[in-house]
Amino acid sequence: MKVITVESYGGPEVLKYSEAPTPATEPGFGLVKVEAIGVNFADCMMRTGRYPGGPQPAFVPGLEVSGIAVSGAHQGKRIMGIVERGGYAEYALVPDALAFPYPTELSAEQAAGFLVTYLTAYYALWMADLKPDEKLLIQAAAGGVGTAAAQLARQMGAEIFGITSSAEKAEWLRQSGLEHVIESSDYNYRDAVREQSGGDGIDIILESVGGATLAADLELLRPLGRLIVYGALSGDPGQLHLGQLFANSLSVHALHLRSLLQSPEAVSMAMDELLEYARRKKVQPVIGAVYPLAEAAEAHRLLESRASYGKIILKP
Repeated sequence: MKVITVESYGGPEVLKYSEAPTPATEPGFGLVKVEAIGVNFADCMMRTGRYPGGPQPAFVPGLEVSGIAVSGAHQGKRIMGIVERGGYAEYALVPDALAFPYPTELSAEQAAGFLVTYLTAYYALWMADLKPDEKLLIQAAAGGVGTAAAQLARQMGAEIFGITSSAEKAEWLRQSGLEHVIESSDYNYRDAVREQSGGDGIDIILESVGGATLAADLELLRPLGRLIVYGALSGDPGQLHLGQLFANSLSVHALHLRSLLQSPEAVSMAMDELLEYARRKKVQPVIGAVYPLAEAAEAHRLLESRASYGKIILKP
C-alpha cells in the first residue's frame, strides 16, 4: 500500500511517499480501507519531533481517518476513527472503541475531519461550563477546532468572538456568520475585543496559541472567567502566575485530547451528542483544502503558513 513516512525529523520535505505492507489485523482493531485523512497540527509537531511522547522516526503520521472497515467490530460500514499514528496510508488499523459509523449527512472528507476537532471543541466547552448568553472568545477561530467550537457554542446560545490572523480569513468568518471578528496577526487584540464586547469582558476563552497570548487573555477575562488551553501553535506554551488568577478569581483548564481518549465511555457519550448534531446538520466540518496523499508535504506547508481555514484533508 501507499503511505507517507517520516524518516527523520524536519520540515515538510521529510514526508516521503512510499510503499509499506498492509497492516496485519489485531484483536480489538478494525482494518480500514482509507477514503480520507484529517491533517492536524499535531502531525506537524510529530514530524518535527516537538510532540510530547511522539514517535521516533521512521513512522507513518496521521491521527484520524474515514473509510470502509474491512474487518473488526464495524466490518462493512463506513467509519471515522482515531489512530495513535499510521493514518497517512491507504489502509489503517483503527481501535474498535475509537471507530464510529458516520451519518450520510457527512461526506468522507468531512468525516475524516470530524473527530479530533469536534471532540476537542466539545470537551473544551464542557470544561468551561458554557452557559447561554455568556461571551466566548475563540483564538484561531478560522481553524478546524475554532470553526467546530463556534458551531457548537452557537447551539448553546453563546455570544461568540473570534480572533484570526488575516483580512481574508476575517472576511470568511464574517460571511460564515460569526458575530464578532477581530483580525490580529500579533497579540494586540485586547482593545478591539473590549470595544466589541461593550467593555464588560469575556467569560470564556479557548486558547490554542500560547506564548504572549496568555497574558492578553487573562486581562480580558471578567471575574470568574475561564481559560481553556488546548494547544500552543506559537511553539511557546507560555507561563501563568497565580497572582493573575487571584485578581479576578479566574480558572485555567488544560485539555489534551489524547488523555481523554483513554476513557472510551466518555468519548462514546460525547459522540452520541455530536453525531446527533451532525444528523440534524447543526454542525458540519468546514473543509478548507483537499490534497492527494502524495502531496502531504504541501498540506503541511499550508497548515503551518497560517493561511488555511477549516480542515485540511488528504485523499489516498
